Amino acid sequence: MARAVAAPTAGDMVMIGLPASRLTFSALLGYLFPAFAMIFGAWLGSLSDGSDGATALGAMAGFLGALAIARIAIGLVPDLMPAPRLITSSPHSNLSQQEFHHERYSNH
Repeated sequence: MARAVAAPTAGDMVMIGLPASRLTFSALLGYLFPAFAMIFGAWLGSLSDGSDGATALGAMAGFLGALAIARIAIGLVPDLMPAPRLITSSPHSNLSQQEFHHERYSNH
């Protein structure tokens, strides 16, 4: 029988887990594809007119086109966007936990 896991509440330590199998492809689709499309669009813009304005418009068109293609691809193939999972960690776990304090400590 599966053990029931309670939902985390405010103040609980949690970790966010992402499946590694889709994370690399999602990063390529979200970061490298728009960057390369922007460079390709700038190249096409410079070939068409040769002016700085045409190059800039080509770069913007390439970037926005890549974002549109990525949005459509994620809509058609929902597994491209990995769903994060919240993993509650118990105080007795072996996982390293780091907590950031945003307080100033004064030396007395």
